[in-house]
Amino acid sequence: MLRLFLLLLLGCLTSQEEYQAILARAEAAVACQTTTSWWLDGDSDGWGREGEPEPGVFDFEAEVCGGPTASYVERTGDCVDDDPTIHPEADDLCTEEPIDEDCDGEAPVMATWYADRDEDGYGDAASPFTACGETEGLVDNQGDCNDRDAAVHPGAEPVCGDGVDNDCDGVSECGLAWGVEDQADDVAVRFLGSEDVPLDGPIVAGVDLTGDGRGDVAIGTPGVTEGGGPGVLIFGGPFAGEYDVADADAVLYARYPLEGDAGAALVAGDVDDDGYVDLLVGEPNPPSGYGYAHFVFGPLSGDGELASSREVLTVEGGLGDQLGTAVTLLDGDGDGQLDYVLTEPTNIGLCGNYSVDESGRAYLYFGPLPQDAQRILLDSTYIDYRCGDETHFGEEVDVAGDVDGDGADDLLWGVPDVEPDGVNTDASGQVFLMTELASLRGSWAVIRSDASATIYTSDARRAFGDQVAGAGDVDGDGYDDVLVAESTWGFSGLATGKVWLFEGARLRSMNGGSVMPDDGAVACVEGVRSYEQHVGTALASLGDASGDGFADIAIGAPGWRSRGASVGGAFVFLGPVVGSFELEDADASIEGEREGDALGATLFGAADVDGAGEVDLMVGAPGMNGVLLWSGDAY
Repeated sequence: MLRLFLLLLLGCLTSQEEYQAILARAEAAVACQTTTSWWLDGDSDGWGREGEPEPGVFDFEAEVCGGPTASYVERTGDCVDDDPTIHPEADDLCTEEPIDEDCDGEAPVMATWYADRDEDGYGDAASPFTACGETEGLVDNQGDCNDRDAAVHPGAEPVCGDGVDNDCDGVSECGLAWGVEDQADDVAVRFLGSEDVPLDGPIVAGVDLTGDGRGDVAIGTPGVTEGGGPGVLIFGGPFAGEYDVADADAVLYARYPLEGDAGAALVAGDVDDDGYVDLLVGEPNPPSGYGYAHFVFGPLSGDGELASSREVLTVEGGLGDQLGTAVTLLDGDGDGQLDYVLTEPTNIGLCGNYSVDESGRAYLYFGPLPQDAQRILLDSTYIDYRCGDETHFGEEVDVAGDVDGDGADDLLWGVPDVEPDGVNTDASGQVFLMTELASLRGSWAVIRSDASATIYTSDARRAFGDQVAGAGDVDGDGYDDVLVAESTWGFSGLATGKVWLFEGARLRSMNGGSVMPDDGAVACVEGVRSYEQHVGTALASLGDASGDGFADIAIGAPGWRSRGASVGGAFVFLGPVVGSFELEDADASIEGEREGDALGATLFGAADVDGAGEVDLMVGAPGMNGVLLWSGDAY
């Protein structure tokens, strides 16, 4: 067609040579109209920059013959057109910084991977490897606490009661939702005292004192100075928020306002079998000097005086004997009826034919409660230390639980002011366990000879046993275990403090024998030795708070240091507990807010205080003049 057109156009006016030249130019013009697109290649790597063709001197879509200059190429896709090493045909290199060398949108990075031996998708932090991209047998996450068991990893479901940390959260299931490192301002419920009415006494919680079917809280105020001298404040549940002295639902006032120490000891139970919980309140140092133990009958409401009346049965001790220093309720003979222990640590005892100063005495009365208060002392089993010079026997006593497995409660006594030979010179301390209490009925017991087991130290200038407590069955063997503290233990005169755990099974087999803590304890907990932390000032059993079949324990250290200040703390250890620990090893802890809070000076556990169905822990902080409800939601 082109040739025919030219022939018609030129006819015979041109020579053959002229015709051929015109034909060649025409064919070249047609070829130019189908020229492909071109892109600027700024780094001369043979690849043009991405995007639309670069506008410029040439119209790349048509009309240009022979192509553009050397700076243009027919292919595009260069994602970085100023670096000749980067283009679609380049090889990706593994570097610490991501660089997409082949322009495919992916940039391999040199990363740390972890061995996954059990192929559960979680790596072992102790086996890191540096590699580029996925590698067989390696994963990019860590946190597997047992990389040889595919059932144990951070994503596993907790298995309650198997003693295994299935989900690698640091807690042997079932665990607690108590914060691992809570502070006082993390709690939801606070009870706050005042300068005149400090909340510095013992705590009872989780029992229905007001008779409305809900758990209540009672707090002793032995340090009260003004305002009529309340001895005990009772707050009715349920609880949420903050409460002060004026919010108390009932107040038990001291017999002598502004004097004495009513509320220095406190324990609750249904002492008269009428279906209501009653309070047993100690007032060892009233102005009269005789000492009192008040049985206050529930349900409690309004204000009342701690004195003999229809609602209160008051037992009076001897002059200067400090009756009511310790008060305890237990079922010592296993008959289902509460029995009572009242102590007089400054009672003058006997040693042969000689009286000695303040050796101490305890009264064990087997219930039911008599109508005549003084019958409690007259008809009690007397328990003395005997032959001790100012041993102050009876300052420390607690229900040990059922250590020997006979279905009846046992007693644990701490006597820190005595040496092993019974003479108080520099002191070292002893702890006594008494089982088979029913056999003591009607007798005069001597703690040193009638104890089932004795724990002692041989080092002078110590106060071993300044705190004792029943721990519950921490090791799950069916026998309750016991806690013994020496809150003043330490080096170079520093009261670091230390707590020992003793197995009930070991103590029950001793048959009157003795053991030292280094030989008999299965666990010990202490603080940082360079600080006065007073570890063990308060002890509490939480029962099986975590639901795994083992009892759990709480330890108070009012001198605990954190954030550069002595704020105090309470520390929870989940059973079983075996070995040596520092406070930092606790499964959960709560600390004070500021210097001098002394959080952890008092504890009360093993009770559902807020009604949520879990075990809570009440923590006293006299420095902040408050008591905190620390919730321990189990999962």
